Amino acid sequence: MSRTIPGKTGNLGKINRILRFISFVSSLVYLMTVRAQPYGLSYAVKGTCVAAIAMIVFRTLRDREGRMLGASLLFSSLGDVLLGIDPEKLFTFGLGSFLIAHLLYIALFLLNLKRPVMLGAARLILLAFVIASGLVLTIWLWPGFGSLALPVVLYIVVITTMAVTSLTAGFKTPAIAVGAMLFMVSDSLIAIGKFKRPFAYGAYLVWAFYYVGQYCIAMGFVREKIVHQAVKAKKFNPAVRKTKALGAEELS
Repeated sequence: MSRTIPGKTGNLGKINRILRFISFVSSLVYLMTVRAQPYGLSYAVKGTCVAAIAMIVFRTLRDREGRMLGASLLFSSLGDVLLGIDPEKLFTFGLGSFLIAHLLYIALFLLNLKRPVMLGAARLILLAFVIASGLVLTIWLWPGFGSLALPVVLYIVVITTMAVTSLTAGFKTPAIAVGAMLFMVSDSLIAIGKFKRPFAYGAYLVWAFYYVGQYCIAMGFVREKIVHQAVKAKKFNPAVRKTKALGAEELS
């Protein structure tokens, strides 16, 4: 069960708001300076965006799931830094870092899988679309993979699985699945630009989908856990429920 810090939600919320502000500003600066990159420490600005979100997660969820989610965000941040330093020479290392991040997401989503799996029509349609998209992307880009065919195909399989598990986990917070699919869209655009051909405003679209996706996954999961605790606490202690609800408000 996820744990927050009882009795300190005010301080927790204040520091989290500062971290969220740092994340937002860093993301905006990075987006506005895309054409000027690379410049001195541009990779640090890029890495700060998701690293700050990871700090919010570590501070808010003090259990195994919180550590898994925070670690996934940190590996994503490391991937951002590596690709920001040298997207050509460090591409494989950056890919590996994001691969670990996706594997952690998959494990986290599977931990929250509700059995039996019950999917409505909308989720089934999205599920089919995600799987078909991963397959079509692989076939379309295959001629350009060259020597990177094995790691890239493995990555596509993993990120597709990540999006699939976000849909099948049965989260009540839609932002988690939405974020996972946006993350997949971002990585798909990167693959198209690298293995097929660059396209107009590609860097802007990649970053926008990626950052919003990561934010939705992280904050959606945190909210899911805090609300879940509030519902359980209601049965035993109304005062605890009020504290948990306050924590959820301060994350919004």
